Amino acid sequence: MSIGKVTVWYMTEEERLAYVAKHPIVPTGEAVFSTETIDYKKVSERKKEALQRKGKLIDSVDKDTLHKLFMSGETIPEIATALNISISVLNKYIGDQRKIEPDKWPIRSKGRKRE
Repeated sequence: MSIGKVTVWYMTEEERLAYVAKHPIVPTGEAVFSTETIDYKKVSERKKEALQRKGKLIDSVDKDTLHKLFMSGETIPEIATALNISISVLNKYIGDQRKIEPDKWPIRSKGRKRE
């Protein structure tokens, strides 16, 4: 045999049946998963855990105080510092609340504090 050549081996039907009889395929009883399914499950579990962490962080905040600070014109970073939560969690909460009650959480101009 030389390198780079493909050698094809053929079995007769009798040889194939003898090979199958000698090396049977035994099912293990376990479900077969593709790696995509496993990766998808891992990603969805991580997303679920992240959402639970964000929910826990915002649950510890007094919503009335948050709304009062928001309506008084405090900037998002100032509100986040005052309530001891991250800016991204605060922005996500305000965005979610805007979808539910847009009149209660108006969109403000960027970076300006109302007088």
